[in-house]
Amino acid sequence: MNIKPLLAKSIVHQMKNIISFEINFMNIAGTIIASTDLSRVGNFHQAAFKVIQTKDVVIVKNNTEYIGAKKGINVPLLFQKDIIGVIGITGEIEEVEQYANIIKKMSEILVKETYVNQFQEKQLEYSEFIVHSILTNQELESIEYNFNTEHYCIVGEFDSNILKYYKVIFECLKQIFPDMMFKHKFNGNKLFILRRINSQYDIKNSLSQLRKKLHQYINHDIYFGIGPIANNFTEVHESFHIANQTLDWNIHLHKQTILFYKELDLGLLFADTQSSSINQYIKKIISSIPNDEYDELKEIFEAYRQFNKSITKAAEHLFIHKNTFQYKLNKIETYTGYDPKDLTDFVKLYLAFLLNR
Repeated sequence: MNIKPLLAKSIVHQMKNIISFEINFMNIAGTIIASTDLSRVGNFHQAAFKVIQTKDVVIVKNNTEYIGAKKGINVPLLFQKDIIGVIGITGEIEEVEQYANIIKKMSEILVKETYVNQFQEKQLEYSEFIVHSILTNQELESIEYNFNTEHYCIVGEFDSNILKYYKVIFECLKQIFPDMMFKHKFNGNKLFILRRINSQYDIKNSLSQLRKKLHQYINHDIYFGIGPIANNFTEVHESFHIANQTLDWNIHLHKQTILFYKELDLGLLFADTQSSSINQYIKKIISSIPNDEYDELKEIFEAYRQFNKSITKAAEHLFIHKNTFQYKLNKIETYTGYDPKDLTDFVKLYLAFLLNR
């Protein structure tokens, strides 16, 4: 691992907050790349070079013992058993020696944290790259990913833009899918998830847990649409498209937290229909119903539909007299020109009420 000067500088200054002595950070070539004494940056440090060669502590007893070194102690920094640099503390040996192990351990922790953060950043970038290639239907040779296995394609939509929470959401995803068998991408208020099917995890239960965690950590709600199972790149691309349609239908009509494509019925017909066409249809069929009567007449129609056009049962359900029910049902025809008792007109009214949610 090659330590960059910016990281070395950060470590040096953080260690300076702990002890009052001058601190130097040397790379594996023995060059000082960060120091609390700026005049020493860029100089060769012979004692550090010896540490690199021996992987052992080197104590400098006086300022002339090693080229570019001053009295003090120099300790190796290890990462995954490899030496990645040297950190030195300048001062009287009996004063600085007691801090050597502490500074070494803390510096190694900072290096490890930086590595983990950088690794996660690369994971996020590559994950987004894969999903982006799917959404744009660009099967690139540079993608090292096996699409020829069963996948769920999931699209989630938050109630607002969540890009600033992407790291928190990624951590939640890792907790829900600890096997890391997923790729994802953020786009505004949408979250795209490509999940390899694993019998160990029930996808609906997993997404329910994810919703709870997200609400707990970022206090935002999310709805999911899930496409058909896909076994190759082309199917995955199509499944994401269908998942997005399923999500749109879910949000505008079903309002279920999680909706599978296979659960759609009329949604299969209308999910891809332009909203302008739907609005025109609604306006044509039921816009003439007065606003102050709309909810009541819709309830009458819903009960009529629910009880298979039985006026008696529908009236009992709403706790009103059947003559009153009949009167209000007739008002729907009066306002719209469509008779709920006629099968063709009933279907037209049903679709209009259904779509106008």
